[in-house]
Amino acid sequence: MTGAERLALRQAVPVHAQGGRPYYVCLGEIPARWQDAFRVALRGSACPVIDGRGECA
Repeated sequence: MTGAERLALRQAVPVHAQGGRPYYVCLGEIPARWQDAFRVALRGSACPVIDGRGECA
């Protein structure tokens, strides 16, 4: 992934806040072309469980 692609991804995916601080992203909000790579990068990582939000990271 190029630097320009990383920047585009950061701009495309909303980061949800909790307690006024960046806390999680919803995997379903990541553009489809980047979801697989993001899931691979998450493998083995702990992910938050947010009621009603689906898969989050």
